[in-house]
Amino acid sequence: GIVVAAEPTDWQEASFAENLTIRNNTVRNTSRQKGQPGQEQTAGIAITSDYGWVGGQHANILVEGNTIENVAGANLIVNLADGVQVVSNRFVNTHEVSTTNGTNVGIDPASVIWVDEASNVSFAGNTVEGLGAYGENLLRRSGQATGLVGAGTGIRLVHDGSYEVVAD
Repeated sequence: GIVVAAEPTDWQEASFAENLTIRNNTVRNTSRQKGQPGQEQTAGIAITSDYGWVGGQHANILVEGNTIENVAGANLIVNLADGVQVVSNRFVNTHEVSTTNGTNVGIDPASVIWVDEASNVSFAGNTVEGLGAYGENLLRRSGQATGLVGAGTGIRLVHDGSYEVVAD
């Protein structure tokens, strides 16, 4: 997948990203390995850093027009970031495989999008096509995520088949 990750503690090989655009990529079949509960970078697209880090964050990131297919667990992770826009992405055939990836660092692998320790994250025009049996949430955030815009309307589930509406 695509990983944007500062490594300020153990490896000290990368800083936080600023003014970054992730646009028009196709990411397939990532994070399908099992037994990675301590991994904070397990997603189709992960914007993150070492969990528990304080004192820095990613800033001003646009994630737009990407297609993320056949990812087990969280398809998009946004962590330690301020000012992230998630616009017109497609999440296709998610959660077809059971996984515990990221659970030891607080990630919810049953969510399509996981937001933690982030602020001013906005969502618009994103779709989920084919939420698998192991998916429970389109978007989930921790208590440390603030200022989310479009969380209720900016990501929607698309149903492929016909269905019947029954009312009382």
